[in-house]
Amino acid sequence: MTKAEAERRILAFIDETLTAAAPGKPRVPGPLDGNSEECTDAGGFNGTVARTYAQEVPGLDEATAAAAEQLVVDLWTGKGLKVGKHSGPPGLVDLQTTVDGIEFLVRVSRPGHRVSAAGTTPCLAPT
Repeated sequence: MTKAEAERRILAFIDETLTAAAPGKPRVPGPLDGNSEECTDAGGFNGTVARTYAQEVPGLDEATAAAAEQLVVDLWTGKGLKVGKHSGPPGLVDLQTTVDGIEFLVRVSRPGHRVSAAGTTPCLAPT
């Protein structure tokens, strides 16, 4: 997978996920948008790069924030994806899934009235 292909797939997945979680709500880049880090691929090759792309929807009303978690779970399970779930402090839930080596995370913060989505590429050769 090339960097461009990984980026296209991540951004499309994030778009679809946030559209389901918070329909019609404006988005902003997330805190890790375009961030990259060195990683080691499955073959043990060092110096490859993983990139994370993120977007978030801030300023949600209580009802939208409360519904976002189930909407994401429904979307992902409807695609046949396994969904991991981790609950932190009250009202904070992380949902994870992996598609073709791309790791996706959605964080729903009811107290923060926001939902964020991020995707990290598998290790890619630096460009």
